[in-house]
Amino acid sequence: MRFKYIRAKELADLLGVNKSTIWRWVKEKSDFPKPKKISKGVTVWNYWEVDLWVNQTTNNQ
Repeated sequence: MRFKYIRAKELADLLGVNKSTIWRWVKEKSDFPKPKKISKGVTVWNYWEVDLWVNQTTNNQ
């Protein structure tokens, strides 16, 4: 499987929330995918981890 990384803005757009919500989820939701800091000022998420989280979250509701 290829890795695909997305930044906070793209992730927020994908999930239909604000960037501030993404960062709040990082702090408050233990099951939310952890970001990876790849350089100073650049933080990304693994797209497939986010996709799995979305599927698990929507299936549990």
